[in-house]
This record gives sequence, C-alpha cells and structure tokens, in this order.
Amino acid sequence: MRPKRIILLFVIACVGGVIFFFVCKYTYDFKVVKLKEKARNAFIGAVDQELRNRSVDGDCSFNLDAKAAMSAEIPDSVYFEDETGKRWYRLDPKKNRMNITNNSTLRALHSFAFGKKELLADSLNAVWNEQLRKSNIFLESALCVSLINIDGSIKSQNTCWNEWCNSSNLVFTSYIGYACEIEIIGYLCYSVWSIMYKEIFLYLLLYIVLVYGFYKSFIVLRRKLYSLPNKEIIEIEVIKEVPVEVPVIKVVQNIDATIHSYKLNERSIFYSERNILVVDGVEKKIQPQTCRILELFFRRKRS
Repeated sequence: MRPKRIILLFVIACVGGVIFFFVCKYTYDFKVVKLKEKARNAFIGAVDQELRNRSVDGDCSFNLDAKAAMSAEIPDSVYFEDETGKRWYRLDPKKNRMNITNNSTLRALHSFAFGKKELLADSLNAVWNEQLRKSNIFLESALCVSLINIDGSIKSQNTCWNEWCNSSNLVFTSYIGYACEIEIIGYLCYSVWSIMYKEIFLYLLLYIVLVYGFYKSFIVLRRKLYSLPNKEIIEIEVIKEVPVEVPVIKVVQNIDATIHSYKLNERSIFYSERNILVVDGVEKKIQPQTCRILELFFRRKRS
C-alpha cells in the first residue's frame, strides 16, 4: 500500500474513532440514566411490598408545625405521638425532596410501620432483586440502610458488601418516612460492557463499514480527479506537436509485427503498442484511442 493511502486510511480511521467514542458515550450515559430510573422504581415497589407484609396495629398521629403548614414552605419539624409519647423530628429540606413519596399520609405510615418493626437490609434487598428481575434487570444488587434512633444515634446495616459497592455503581439514595429517619443507598454491579455490549458490536460493525466505504470513495474520487486533467494535457500536446512538425516519419522498430516505434524527429519517438510518447527522454502516457488514431495517421503518411 502506498504511503499516501496509508495516511488517508489513518486519518479516516482516527476521525471515525472519535465519532465512535462519542456515540458510545452518549448511548452509555442514556442507558445508565434509564437503568437508575428503573432501579429506583423497582425499589419503591419493594418498599410497598414490605409495607404490605407488616400488620400495622395501634393508634398513631402526626402533626406539622402549624405556622409552616399554613405556608407553601417545607416545615421545619414534625412530631409523632403514640402510646410511648410525643417525638419531635427535624426535617431536612434536601432529604425531604429525596423521599420515595410525596404523600404525607404514606410517609407517616412508613415511619410508624418501620419504626415498630425494623427494616432489614437483607430482606429488603431480596425483595428489590425480585422487582429488578421483573423489570428485566439481571444485575447483582446491594443496599445500605441507615436508621436514626429516638436518641439521635445512627445505626447502619449493609447487605453482603463487595468491592464494586462504590460511587461509580451507586444508582440511588432515597429516604423513607416523613421525618426522613431511614436512609437507603442502592448499588448495582454494572459496567460499560454489561449495559451496552449489543450496541458496541453494532457500532463497531458500522465503524468498520463506514471507514472502508469512505476510504474507497476517496480513492475513486482521487483517481477521477487525476485522470481528467492528464487526458486533456496529453491530447493538447499530441495535437500541438504532431501536425506542426510533418517531417519524414520513419519506423525505427518493428519486431514480429507487434511492436511499432515511429520517430517523429530527433526529440520525439512514438511507441504505438506501449501507448507511450517519448519527448526529450520523458515518457508520456497516451490514451489507447488517441494512440490508435496517431498510428493510423503515421501509417497513412508512410504510404
């Protein structure tokens, strides 16, 4: 392969590689967003199932801060009152927005139900796994559950912890309960290959086809661009030199009646079988049709 063609192929491959990278990155980011959305919805379904499995007995009431409740602002605190007495909880606006539901009654029910019977990370993760499979997500999952006790201390429990449970595999952080005393962090063991291996094969095939197609198109276009000017120049030179000099045209070579050479003058020789005109030692390629016309012309002159 000629050096120019190697450079051309290298340039096309590099440009195609950049496009391939950005297309893969966009596809990966889009699929990760969809994965996280489906994973969180599956987790909300798992929490609902856990709530249905609990029997909530007893009376419980909760109240918002009266002044805050009259405004559109998020209240600063709420208090729960049951047989054990009244308990106040400070509300964090950021955590409040990350709650799994905006229904105040359902939030209170979550706090009461999971406060009476502790939410276990292992059992919740098992239910979440079932919900994930229903959503066609077949990935290893893990949960970290943090509970705020009445005295304000934090109790954390994790499912089987692995090296992949890090920020790169974090799919959601949610809070359960009106007072946001239960924090859930969900992880999924996913990678670029596990998310878009089909797309990688498809994009790689398209990349190879397009690079080869562009390379061949440039080669064909380059040949056409170079062939058109050469043809015009040769025809002009032939028309310019042949008729003007009309000296004695002599056959200087005739071997087996197949190779013919015609000497036009001391500077020019025409090789008809090779389609070459030599002028001052420089060979010029001539089109076959033009060579045929010149040979017929020279033979007529000789006769």
